Amino acid sequence: MNLGKTLLAFLFPKTPDTPAHDQQETIHLLRHYEAHHPRKGDPYYPLFEKAKRKIKAQGQWKCALAVLESGDCSGPLTLHHAGIEYATQNSIDLAKINALLGLDLDLDGFRQWVEEIGNLEVLCTGHHLQGHPFSVHQIPHADWDAVRTHAAGKIPVQVVKETP
Repeated sequence: MNLGKTLLAFLFPKTPDTPAHDQQETIHLLRHYEAHHPRKGDPYYPLFEKAKRKIKAQGQWKCALAVLESGDCSGPLTLHHAGIEYATQNSIDLAKINALLGLDLDLDGFRQWVEEIGNLEVLCTGHHLQGHPFSVHQIPHADWDAVRTHAAGKIPVQVVKETP
């Protein structure tokens, strides 16, 4: 037997898998939004509408979750600001977002990016807004990524009781 494998086996003995289990978590959030234009009065809103038209023209106007697993959608389709929410953009540190995403945007370029396809995701109303067992605005981002990529028939997370 290889000495390296023997040493690894000694240092990290095989342990049985942790059995499947549920874990309940309660999160109460208070979200603060800096002052911002009303959505339709925003000077960059035409870019959002342009992105919506382009997505439709490309045949991509379908809920991102329906693409992965059909039969779970409800309500009309909407566009979700997936990376930076429209209402939070006035609280973003431009240097930090540029560093995080490998961008080199000035403020105008950033505001345009918020409304472009790279920051938008098509979702049905159920997956976008509250009221669905798991919607993007009800669960933490890491859980949302698990919902978006889960295997068929497996539900990684769901809202079991809405908070007032």
